Amino acid sequence: SFCTLLGSLCACRMSSDDTDSLADLVAIAKDAVKNKSATLDDAKARGPKLESTRDAIKRMATAVAAKPKKSEEDVKVLEKLQKANADLKAALAADERLSAIHLRVHRDRAPKLQVAFLLDGTSSMDMGAVMAQVKDSIAHVAAELHSITNLEVQVALVVYRDYGDTERFAVQDFTDVRTFSAFLAQQKAQGGSDAPEDVVGGFHKLLTGLAWDDESIHACLWCCDAPGHGMMDNTKFSASDRFASGDPDGRTVAATCEGLAARRIFVVFMRVKPYTDKMIGIFDEELTTRGMPKVATVEVSDAKNIAGQLRAALITSATFSITVPLPSEPAAAAGGAAPAGAGIVEPTATTVNESGAMRKRKVPRAADGHGRGTFRTVKGRIGVYPPMGINTASVGPSLVQFLKQPMSLKWADDQRREIAREYFEAGGVRFAYFGRSEKGPLVAKDFQLERMD
Repeated sequence: SFCTLLGSLCACRMSSDDTDSLADLVAIAKDAVKNKSATLDDAKARGPKLESTRDAIKRMATAVAAKPKKSEEDVKVLEKLQKANADLKAALAADERLSAIHLRVHRDRAPKLQVAFLLDGTSSMDMGAVMAQVKDSIAHVAAELHSITNLEVQVALVVYRDYGDTERFAVQDFTDVRTFSAFLAQQKAQGGSDAPEDVVGGFHKLLTGLAWDDESIHACLWCCDAPGHGMMDNTKFSASDRFASGDPDGRTVAATCEGLAARRIFVVFMRVKPYTDKMIGIFDEELTTRGMPKVATVEVSDAKNIAGQLRAALITSATFSITVPLPSEPAAAAGGAAPAGAGIVEPTATTVNESGAMRKRKVPRAADGHGRGTFRTVKGRIGVYPPMGINTASVGPSLVQFLKQPMSLKWADDQRREIAREYFEAGGVRFAYFGRSEKGPLVAKDFQLERMD
């Protein structure tokens, strides 16, 4: 049997000196899987070699499979060749994903920034000149958005009041700052028969009545002095609520936050009074369970610093909104492994689920927001990104490019890190965990999709 195997290998000898044996082919495949491409240049450099190795494996497998009588050793050879082919295919697929990310980064234009202002327009907002102050602040922030972000900016306005009011809503779709400011100036504080207002109705208009661009960075700047129906905090303010059980149209905060998460709209709240704190807590809980950041709060009383506070919030919005879609990965071949004695059988390209996308892994999120509770020990081969810096004074194209650019990853063996069991934040592609090592604290990231290493 040894002579038979040797004859098969010699008959399938490759032209390249460094890949002329079964052991060499298997070694190349194992190395390709173990040492993933860290950069696009790495992927380009090794691509031709991996492809030629796959061709050699197929030729060798075809020759062995064609033998009329196969020995036990022949079957073992075919199994090794099939495994090596699968390893190479996985490595090439990973390089293809890296190339897809790179192309997306350099092809895409810088996104627009769309900010929708959601404003409580009821009579209580006119007390103590609050409405005038809020309108001045909003107009100022809208005018400064371009200089803050260095992005093309579109602004919209949704004014909501309450059930039974003559003008329950007033809507200005995304437009330029001048048109927006003229529409804002026309708005008057009026209506609102009881303390709570139609908050979820306002958000419904914001989600369904505006022309959101899927490729843009989205934010909502929300200002009110009263909670929505069913969200009163009677420990801070005792008043009647005509719809204490919730929105009479059946709309809920949960459905509202589902819509915000679907469009990746980051919410910034301009806090006027403490009566709204319970409501913001309800929104926070619903948003975080959907992988969204909590509502960022700025104080209307600190009007001179609103622009600065908004800048920080928009940076968070940009880092959360930018996503890089990854290609779907084919599932394993239907019916299990190739039959013994067969040559290389390519699996049928079936998607992981009916939508053609890989499933998102179910991972616990830190309830306390920081995830520094319990840690797990991760040992072995670990990739480390070197420290990098970026000027966060602007969320313009330079930051967008930074956020989307694949980073250079350096691998090291025999590593040990302590990583939190719960993630503290989720971006468009990965979960982020706090961690620690002998050199100090760190942030660890892991892909959100199943079957991504």
